[in-house]
Amino acid sequence: MSSLAGQFAGILLASVPGNKSQACLDELHGLDSKGLHVIAHLSDEVPEAEEVREYRLDLVGNDRPGIVHDITTLLANHKVNVCNLETLVESASMGGGELFRASAQLVLPASVDIDTLESEIEDLANDLMVDISFEH
Repeated sequence: MSSLAGQFAGILLASVPGNKSQACLDELHGLDSKGLHVIAHLSDEVPEAEEVREYRLDLVGNDRPGIVHDITTLLANHKVNVCNLETLVESASMGGGELFRASAQLVLPASVDIDTLESEIEDLANDLMVDISFEH
């Protein structure tokens, strides 16, 4: 998901029962009349079921553009799915400025090397100058 120049764009892969897929497409395309432009396509590809693990990621640091992008890019590179993401920007109590907080529920394929992912998350936290916790 991204917001650019006041416009929102997102990409989503959804599974819908076959007998409901056309009705779902019709409903999505009908959102144009409400000012939401949706491009949707059917696919015959069936994703392979894979064993997964759930993790939680919490982040806090000075707010700046691109934090969510940087984190989600790293996660996407490891095929991690963000199932839920909550963010908040609040006034920093010390020194002024704004503090950014994020909490995410993640689903990791069993094939992900946790040690490598944790190391990359720690490196990114240092680069962004934020605190990140990553827990099973």
